[in-house]
Amino acid sequence: MTYHRFELSVGTMIGRINDQGELTGLWFENQKYYPQIENEARWSSKNPVVNESIRSLEDQLKKYDQGQLKEFTLDLEPRGTDFQKIVWNILQEIQYGQTMTYGEISKQVAVKMKRDS
Repeated sequence: MTYHRFELSVGTMIGRINDQGELTGLWFENQKYYPQIENEARWSSKNPVVNESIRSLEDQLKKYDQGQLKEFTLDLEPRGTDFQKIVWNILQEIQYGQTMTYGEISKQVAVKMKRDS
């Protein structure tokens, strides 16, 4: 995994990219659930796929931050339990400018879990 720090108007973010160039995590630095980053973590890569993903992520984050982008086009590798992955999929369906309550998300999760069981 390779980490990269992004400076935005809303604060500093840390992105984590796997060796296939997929985004596996994105956090505001020092947020409540900020990951424990190992001392030996890579902060740069010689892998051109990873470097291109970092450039694309930074470009998209900055354009979003400036109001110039409404939809991200990033390769993702959501991590977590089956439940968490269902939630990630629902969150990805929320369109720019729309909101969804925790209650609405939980209803969709219940439907998907019932359907998949």
